[in-house]
Amino acid sequence: MWREVFDTNVMGLCMMTREAIKVMRANDIAGQIVHIGSLGSHIVLPIKNSNVYFGSKFAVKALAETLRQELNTIGSQIRISCISPGLVDTEIMDCNLDLKNFSQLLDPLKSEDIADMVLFVLSRPLHVQIHDIVVRPVNQSI
Repeated sequence: MWREVFDTNVMGLCMMTREAIKVMRANDIAGQIVHIGSLGSHIVLPIKNSNVYFGSKFAVKALAETLRQELNTIGSQIRISCISPGLVDTEIMDCNLDLKNFSQLLDPLKSEDIADMVLFVLSRPLHVQIHDIVVRPVNQSI
């Protein structure tokens, strides 16, 4: 399970980002890469068996920031942004009883809400760099 979490959340992201940057640089594209992180890259919640998940999301945030700095150093116009959602109604809730119980206390975000944030980031002018957007349900206290 640990390997799957890191392979999906970190290694998959690294490989896709590497390839996107290669194509953008080879074609002189001033593009935008959006990483989907988590509120869990800003805070750690006391949820049973979630240490690897939170560690992987901290890694996503760190990767976005270090890539942003590296690309800036070489004068690239490629922008890197991270969206850090709070609780989102996804299949992962069905796998974790603590998370499922927590989600019943509030109205979680929908996948469409996160897609809207991606569209917002992509619609910014080329001179605007959005570093990190934290988005959560109104009634999520943490």
